[in-house]
Amino acid sequence: MPILASVFLLFAADSLGVRLEKFAPHAAGLALVEVTGMKEVDSRPGDGPLSLVVAFRILRSTGVTMEEVAIIKAPGGHSAPNSPPFKPHRPVKVDSFRLGKRYWIVFCSQYDWERCPQGIVGVWSVEKAPKEFDEAVKSDRYADRPQYDPASGFTHSFRTGKDKKSWTVRMECGGKMLWERELPGEKFKGERFDGEWHLIHRDSWSSHLGHADMNLSGVFLFAETSFRLPPDNAFGLPPGKQRLTYALDADTGRTAAVWVARMDLGPTSTPSVVQYFDLKTGARRREERYDLLETGGKAAGGKEERWYRQIVRTYDDDGTRVVKEEVFRHGSTPEGSKYIPVVTK
Repeated sequence: MPILASVFLLFAADSLGVRLEKFAPHAAGLALVEVTGMKEVDSRPGDGPLSLVVAFRILRSTGVTMEEVAIIKAPGGHSAPNSPPFKPHRPVKVDSFRLGKRYWIVFCSQYDWERCPQGIVGVWSVEKAPKEFDEAVKSDRYADRPQYDPASGFTHSFRTGKDKKSWTVRMECGGKMLWERELPGEKFKGERFDGEWHLIHRDSWSSHLGHADMNLSGVFLFAETSFRLPPDNAFGLPPGKQRLTYALDADTGRTAAVWVARMDLGPTSTPSVVQYFDLKTGARRREERYDLLETGGKAAGGKEERWYRQIVRTYDDDGTRVVKEEVFRHGSTPEGSKYIPVVTK
């Protein structure tokens, strides 16, 4: 393609993005829909709300979409003392849709539901919709499925590789591209749920990042992939397909940690191996290995032969030589279940 043509297309894409932000700030997706169902669902007997559930048929779309939304008409449960009366949140209202009509809908990210409690940034009738929406669908503007986080200002997105041997993760902040990383394998998608794909602060109780290095923002992106490990892999595991969750420094894209698990187990909940890395050098600093063993539990201090073992290895500055190795067994203590050091005689 000639250079001038490439520049024109890039300018046109950027211009469309600027125009879309006026109508659909921080959108994750866009769709032309037809309303196929509207029904009231009363969950107040179970302390839930009274909602109007609106179902859609997606006609044309780009990025993240939903096939139904619930619009709260009345809250359920008991309100706090002296709390103000319930007021429906905009931009979606009970009378925003009519059965059989068509609308353009802009959808928000997974983090933006406080601003958009129905998951919708805005709704336009076909007659009043901006022309930019049609342009956005034609160019597949939100193909990367951007996810904007108002708390941190980060927006992460991804693009699947054509050969399905890798996929690319991107991070932006304030409209500026910070970094992009190519991860091996395919973005994990299970039969019932997708894998890890979210931002989390290091200090969150569910972050699993207690042993990770500190970074500038304190925020990390968890990205889960399914990947066939080669025979000579860095995790010392048998070759075969595994689930890997990467914790990427949101500021730089560098790997802070990797969890590896069998395909039928979640990496961060039931890992086989966890590795932590130096964010400055990329060297491996710590490794945790987990095994369910049929024998040796009593010798390790347990009540049964069958036991769950954790091996923790600390590496030198180059990440190549083990300078310390500790063995733990999982057991019950007065403080609850945890890993207990195995004392060798």
